[in-house]
Amino acid sequence: MKIGRLFWVGVALHFGVLSWASTNAPLENATSASRQFIAYAPDPVAPATICIFAERIKDAWLNQLAIADEWHDPIVIVFRPGLTNDAPAISFGVFQIGPMVKYEISSRIPPAPDETLLAAKIVEALCLETANRNRTTTPWKSAQIPFWLVQGLTGVVQGDSDWLLTVARRSATAARPPAVSDLMRVIELPADEVARDLFLANSWLLTDGLLRLPDGGQRLHRLLTELRTSEDAFAKVYPEFAGAVALEKWWSLLQAQLTTIITAQNLTTHETSQQLNALLTMPDGQPFNNLYRQSDKLWLRQAVARRVMELEQLYSRAHPLYRPALEAYIEAGRWFVEEKISRYRRSVARADQLHRDVRREAEAISVTMDWAEQKYTTGTSSNIWSGYFQALDQLKNLRHRDPISNYLDQFDK
Repeated sequence: MKIGRLFWVGVALHFGVLSWASTNAPLENATSASRQFIAYAPDPVAPATICIFAERIKDAWLNQLAIADEWHDPIVIVFRPGLTNDAPAISFGVFQIGPMVKYEISSRIPPAPDETLLAAKIVEALCLETANRNRTTTPWKSAQIPFWLVQGLTGVVQGDSDWLLTVARRSATAARPPAVSDLMRVIELPADEVARDLFLANSWLLTDGLLRLPDGGQRLHRLLTELRTSEDAFAKVYPEFAGAVALEKWWSLLQAQLTTIITAQNLTTHETSQQLNALLTMPDGQPFNNLYRQSDKLWLRQAVARRVMELEQLYSRAHPLYRPALEAYIEAGRWFVEEKISRYRRSVARADQLHRDVRREAEAISVTMDWAEQKYTTGTSSNIWSGYFQALDQLKNLRHRDPISNYLDQFDK
């Protein structure tokens, strides 16, 4: 379910029957729980509801980026009646007031604003506030948040992944799926409804793919902080995608996953192990941990770069037990591509050790589960019943004995 849909529908119905005041009438206001959002509307109920909606968007946004709530500048949301139809349904502005910056979202009412459009403006404001936070000069230039990133993060935080996944899969199976470079150049929503849905779905897929990389949330947060001061923030944060070819290959792998039959987010330990073992052997048969002997060969570095992207794809769907080992293998591959062989050897040795540890842990878990299944599900009902009471007896023996326990025991008899 999308964030806030139930109570947002209620607000829309409320707006539908509201007798709007004139444009110059005073607006009611409310401040959100974190105090970053200040909402204005002509009705006493609406501002608080807007604040709740904005805070839910913000909580999901913070969770995806794995950052604490350390906001600096306020975000104002104004629902203003009486505007002409020439005014945009929802507009967004950045205003400097002395040392402080104000981000203002204005919505023309009635009717109630579209939930997704409003959510996108809130996400854009949150991203901009983060990107502009560490400014040291006056005047200063505001960052520009890529349009695909705003729309992609909106899709992620609203939790409408089922619909977006369906549309993205349809796009991936088309005769000419979009190139990621074309996607990144879009600056506004397409007018055509089908093209708009495809853009939203592919923006979500791109953003979700970046979030699923190792340290995905932290790296996306770093991208936001680099946007105001760096000419090419994306290349700085994602050096593995340096050059259009590497990025397009990774994007192609993302789309190829959508056409597979298996669509589960996480693989089992056995499936992860099988796929990881296959990736640890290079196409020419060399083990991934023994590549230093041919580190001077350009073709091998290119093959390792492709293998790193495949490991990152596996990481996005891997069983959580295997993710530390996968992170170490990905790090080792990056060091190899950069020709830092001593660091590669240290990283791959650590990755091998993590891989051995996780295999032992996975085997131990499997043995334990097999034992539990055999003991408690394959016997007669009387065996299961007696086993249950044996477990209770063991728990009683583990109880800590003290005067209060002894006193209460007499009431349990």
